[in-house]
Amino acid sequence: FKVDDQHVIDATFFGGKARYLNHSCQANCDAQTPVINGQNHILIFAKKNIMDGEELTYNYQFGQDEDNQKLSCFCGAENCKGQY
Repeated sequence: FKVDDQHVIDATFFGGKARYLNHSCQANCDAQTPVINGQNHILIFAKKNIMDGEELTYNYQFGQDEDNQKLSCFCGAENCKGQY
């Protein structure tokens, strides 16, 4: 999760339950990164009513990778961009 230009949180091996949220171009959640009492936080908000058992997703909004290549997207949403 890219907090800002200088901070990235990688929860590949350890992290809270939010690390299980996947990307979707048609996400049902939104991520915000406010500063609270001088510390960066990541907050996840539902964008709509979410049904019991429905997967939680948000738009990763990736830019280009370090080699300036666009990343492919396979989320399967109706509005999938195919690339980030």
